[in-house]
Amino acid sequence: MNRIESDQFRQQLEALLRQFERSLQGQLSPRTIRRHTRVIAVLIDYLGWNYEVCRFEGIRRGMVCSRFRRWYATNLQDCTETQVNTSVKKFFAFLVYEKGIAIGKDVFTGLKLKPPAS
Repeated sequence: MNRIESDQFRQQLEALLRQFERSLQGQLSPRTIRRHTRVIAVLIDYLGWNYEVCRFEGIRRGMVCSRFRRWYATNLQDCTETQVNTSVKKFFAFLVYEKGIAIGKDVFTGLKLKPPAS
């Protein structure tokens, strides 16, 4: 893995975040949409700074579930762990069900998502 791959993956995640934000419009209030997108923007930074992830297969359960949730709630304190988990779950559900992106089975388990039908 190199920095270029990590930066490219980050750009891909940021583009997907913008699509995620658009997908929430009309379903949720602007305030709730801002909260979800703020959490996911921080998640993208967290994955890049702490793990230098460069593909979806490199994301593990602990990275996006317990570790990130606790880190976010402790350091930023603008959301509860439950709210952070909801945002992360919604984003990964969007990636899997709307964008068809494959993620690790352990992430499905951690977020309590059902794998898509094959």
